[in-house]
Amino acid sequence: MKCRDGVLEDTRPLETIAAIVRHYRLRKRPEAERYLRFVRNSRTFSEAMRRSALAEMPGRGRHPHQHRIPQRVLRKFHRRLLQTHLDESGSFDDVYSRINLSASHVKGIGALTVYDTAHRLGAYLGLSPTVVYLHAGTRKGARILGLNHRAKALDLTEIPRGLRSLLPEEIEDCLCIYEKDLRAITSHQRRSFPQSTVAGRSRRSGRNNGDR
Repeated sequence: MKCRDGVLEDTRPLETIAAIVRHYRLRKRPEAERYLRFVRNSRTFSEAMRRSALAEMPGRGRHPHQHRIPQRVLRKFHRRLLQTHLDESGSFDDVYSRINLSASHVKGIGALTVYDTAHRLGAYLGLSPTVVYLHAGTRKGARILGLNHRAKALDLTEIPRGLRSLLPEEIEDCLCIYEKDLRAITSHQRRSFPQSTVAGRSRRSGRNNGDR
């Protein structure tokens, strides 16, 4: 399942990275926080594990990212995770790595589900990403910005300055959700600055933060 496209309320692309950040804070952050709160408020670790692995939503249904994955595959994934002692993890990367290893034994579980599950369970454990993890959707956004899209994750220093006011998991969200908007922004900037990229200019000049 791919990440959601950018602006649902308006088909016109957002024109600057600053506009993406504002839109995310206003429209997407509350939704993301509401869902993580659902997992964080689980009564037990076992319940948090089930909600995370099965992509359960408040009330009923399944998270849109995983709604195409057969329930039997998610249940197999859940059973596999029960053997990993994830409650002993001391960092988000440890949670992510253990889940990624478990997923390698379950056909039909991809990188997005691995990250989503780690993010949900990390919220319950009080463990958050300190870098921006990449999967199919976020790699596209990273590539558009001229970043190292083949890496497992990106340090915040590699991210354009205009996005750094967000948390790492929120930057991951933006790279995925706003792919079309980022493409439009970089296309415009390449026409205006043929020898530059958003990421390249951000690294070379503290004054140009990619917000134009």
